[in-house]
Formats: sequence, structure tokens, C-alpha cells
Amino acid sequence: MSGDRKKIWQDVWRGDKTLKTEFPSLYILEQKKKWNVAERIYELRFNWQWKTDPVNLGLYDELGWLQRAMDNIRIQHGSDSWMCPLAADGNFTVAAIRRRIDFQPVNTTLQSMVIWSKSIPLKVTCFVWRACLGRIPSAVALMNRGVNVGSTSCGSYIGGEDCVDHSLVTCLFANRVRAYILDWCDINTMITQSVGELINFAASWGRCSQKREKLISIYYGMVWALWKIRNNILFRGDFVYPSRVVENIKSMVFQWLKHREVKEIILCTNSGQIGVLPNQAPIATLVDIGILRIRLNDQWLTMALMGGFARIGNNEITVLVNDAEKNGDTDPQEAQQTLEIAEDALRKVEGKRQTIEANLALRRARTRVEAYYSMFSY
Repeated sequence: MSGDRKKIWQDVWRGDKTLKTEFPSLYILEQKKKWNVAERIYELRFNWQWKTDPVNLGLYDELGWLQRAMDNIRIQHGSDSWMCPLAADGNFTVAAIRRRIDFQPVNTTLQSMVIWSKSIPLKVTCFVWRACLGRIPSAVALMNRGVNVGSTSCGSYIGGEDCVDHSLVTCLFANRVRAYILDWCDINTMITQSVGELINFAASWGRCSQKREKLISIYYGMVWALWKIRNNILFRGDFVYPSRVVENIKSMVFQWLKHREVKEIILCTNSGQIGVLPNQAPIATLVDIGILRIRLNDQWLTMALMGGFARIGNNEITVLVNDAEKNGDTDPQEAQQTLEIAEDALRKVEGKRQTIEANLALRRARTRVEAYYSMFSY
């Protein structure tokens, strides 16, 4: 450090405190409070300019501490700059941080084993991770940040404060939901006091990795569902029984695990059919009237879509359409009659606008019929 840009009293240039904070009495006696560190050096020693001799005011000890603190300071030529102690050249790099993490023992006893599974929606895993860190907006957390929330009572009205661990783990409502879940999974009842303990139990449970992965999905779904129920109680006044919450968790987790088996999706767009595979590059497209085909392992599911919009990314596809109909919900006789009516209407129509509308109606009717019979062609 050359000291040409650091103010000796007011900047942090040694340790983690300013000299003004460490020696407030001497700072008051200093005449040149805004001088730089380099300006204080005279013949390799610090030159102080006091209004009054500190020794005469009984500050002998404090003056001695200041002088001893300055004894090990050496000034170099050049300009001041930050140096990274992780690298030999003093330059910060991500690789230097990675080497420190890889080769330095890390205490993981207090950390939570959050598993980032592809079968669990990313927003749910992120929520669980934040919950383990205590970074979700519970009433107590908001109060600690200076937000006036009125009451910090638990949303279940059973008692306790609305903090992360209470709302998701120790609350009687959460305990009942967890008891139902453990009984359903045929696991002995366990006592946990925090979200971290709950997640660590699921991450280290059993010897079978496939069963463990399903239990992790169930536990993450349980934490996510409890938070949503908590919000519904607080902001809507809705209350549901624990058994109903458990049924919602089962249904939600089943959908997660089922959708994980999707191998391919064929979508009709305005520019033709496109195939969507796992790890597909992000894309947004208009959806044309046509058939959506989904391959689950060796089975194909079809659905009639009536035009709309699709967004693909992060192994998820979101489709917004004017109307949709599963092949299993289609009445073949009614669909065939609608097709015949649409064909007859197109032959009788007059005018450009009416022709366009009749063509669209015919395409929709034909798509419904094709979607129904396509289930027998795979």
C-alpha cells in the first residue's frame, strides 16, 4: 500500500476499523484529520500533529497503543489497490474461490442437504433452500427487517409465532400433516425442530436411492404446500383440514414424478410441427390448431389444441390456448357430427369473412376427430 488515496483517520486501511473508531480521543486532538496515510510518513515514521500533547491529558496508554499499531506498517511506492489473498498475483478469480472451497475443509454440520432434483419444480427447490436459510417472508422475519406486520401470530390460529421453523415444522397443524405423510410412507414418527432437520432427514433416509428420491419429492411438496396453506389462511381466511392438505400433496407430487417421464412432445405451430426433447433450448412460438402429442416412455397421449401460445425452457413447457380437449374426453359421435355440420356450413357460406370463420370451425372439428382416432394409431 502506498497510502496516497487512503485517509489515515477516516478510511479503513488496516484491520476492519478506522483509526477514528479505535482511538476516538486521539482523533479529537488531531489537527489534520483529512490527511492521507502517505502524508503522515516522515523518515519512515508516522508524524502526528496534536492540538495538545495526549500525555498531558492522561492518554498515555491510548497513544502507546496507536504507536504500536503503526510499527508494522510499511508504505510502498505506487498507487493503492485491492489485493486478493486467495491468489498469488493478488487478482481475484472465480477459480481461486473454487480451489479454496475444494481444498479447505468446510463445516457442514450446520448446513442443510438441499437436493436439486429435476423431478421437483425449480421454484419449489429454491423455496426449500431459502426456508433452510430462514430467508422466506414470515411475519417474524419481516418484523426483524423493520416491516410493520401488526401481529406475528401463527396463521393456523393454534398458537405460536409465525417464523419459518414454526409455520413449516413445529406448528400443530404442520405436525398433523407430517404425521399423515409419515404414516402414508410407513416411516416411524420423528421429532424435528427446524426445516433443515426435516430436509436432512429426507436426504439421508434409507439405502435405496430411488425410494429416497421419492421421499425427498414428498417432503419438498409438503413444505411447499404448508407455505401455500399458511398464505391462504392469512390473506384469504381459507382453512382446510390436514387430511385435505395431505391429499393435495399426494396429487401434486404424483404429477411431478409422472411428468418426469416425458420423453418427447410434438407441437403444432404456425410454421409446422416441432419436436421438443429434454434440455430443449428456450423458445417461444405461436400454437396452431392441431394435435399435441406427448410421449411417456412407450405410450403416446394426444390432445386437441385450438390455437394459442407456447413457451419452452428449463425442461418445462407452458401452453396457453383458446381451447383444449383430451382425447379421452372426446365423444366420437358428437365430434363426427360437428365435423359434418362444419363441412356442410363451409359449402353454403358466402362472403370472405364468413368463409374464413367457416374454415376455422372446420379445422377445429377435424382436429377433434383426428385427436380421438390418433390414440389408436400408436
